[in-house]
Amino acid sequence: MTSCQKWRHLVALGLILTCVLRSGLVSSEWRSVLGHLGAFSAFEAMTKAILVAAVALLLTCASVVMHPATDERAMYGFEGPLEQNWLPRMVGGWPAPFLADSPDTSVPHQIGPEDHFRPGPFVADLAFWAIVTLGAIRAWRVLRR
Repeated sequence: MTSCQKWRHLVALGLILTCVLRSGLVSSEWRSVLGHLGAFSAFEAMTKAILVAAVALLLTCASVVMHPATDERAMYGFEGPLEQNWLPRMVGGWPAPFLADSPDTSVPHQIGPEDHFRPGPFVADLAFWAIVTLGAIRAWRVLRR
C-alpha cells in the first residue's frame, strides 16, 4: 500500500467517524466522557485539519487549469532568428504559478506532468487555498446560526 493510499484511508476513516459521532449513534454519556478526556475536541480538530488540507490540496491541483499572464520567456528551438524562438512561457497554477512549461519536452506550449514543478509557489498556493477553505467554513457556521 502506497503512502497516498494510506492517507486516503485515513481521511475516509476520519470522515466516517465524524459522521457517526455527529449522527447521534453515540450516546450522550460517551460524548461527555470523551469531552472530559479531551479526545472528542482533539478528534474534531484533527478531522477539521484533515478536511481543510484535503480541500486545499484539491483546489491547488485544480488551479493548474488557470494560466495567468506572465512575462516569462523560454527558448523553443534553435533555428532561425533568436526573437522567433524566444517565446512566452506558459505557466499553470493560481494565485502563484507552480508549473512552468519546459521547452525541452515533446509537447511545447502545454502544461503537463513533464514540466517544471516549483515547490515554493505550490506551498504558497496550498496555504492560500487553506485560508480560503477555513474562511468558507467560518462563514458557513455564521450563516447556519
